[in-house]
Amino acid sequence: MSAHRNREWPFTPANVRWVRKLWNAGRDTIEISRTTGLTEAQAYNLLAFIRDQRHAARQQGGARA
Repeated sequence: MSAHRNREWPFTPANVRWVRKLWNAGRDTIEISRTTGLTEAQAYNLLAFIRDQRHAARQQGGARA
């Protein structure tokens, strides 16, 4: 099973919220990685995870999207 399914580092709820907040503030993956201490690849993977969640919410007609 993949790491994000188990909520293992770096896919913890706190990291997801932090990266989402920075991304919404207009930061790019390099700035996010420097701020959070994640690697750029981890920051990018978290952003992909966040986009997947939003896409799933839209597919189901949820208001979270």
